[in-house]
Amino acid sequence: MQDAIVILSFTVIGILLYFLIGRVFSAASLETAEDTAKNPIRVLTEDPVFLQEVRKYMDAEECRFYSGKREDIEEEMHKNMPDLVILYKPEPSAESPYIYHDSVKYYASGLEMNVNGMAVYPLRYDSRQIEIYYKKEIKNIIQAMKEAGVIISKDAKEPS
Repeated sequence: MQDAIVILSFTVIGILLYFLIGRVFSAASLETAEDTAKNPIRVLTEDPVFLQEVRKYMDAEECRFYSGKREDIEEEMHKNMPDLVILYKPEPSAESPYIYHDSVKYYASGLEMNVNGMAVYPLRYDSRQIEIYYKKEIKNIIQAMKEAGVIISKDAKEPS
């Protein structure tokens, strides 16, 4: 009887050690995987037209794009600090050491309508002022958009 108890206890100890060693190796490999994993870039915008311009400068497979109401975007902005946020007017509480801020304008096109609802000109081009809040990792994308003339400084003269 004592031999059976000793054999059974060594078997249980062996099984527990097997699972313990497995846990240690899986925990070590998870830390390595988290360090090397690439997190998707999160982009929140109140302006879906400008979102089309931003997509040209980002790899769609690496990004998650969200467009919605300002209240939802502000709530998500304060809770989870996305990589890029585009709003129509300044959000004073959005200032943070982790986010850069630019006030810029870009040119959008839309239908020109007259009083009767008829399109006088098929398209009109007007400038829109937007506020861009972004993290350091997005700075080169914003700079590329400025260099390409997609967005310009809020204080710059409009072309005639």
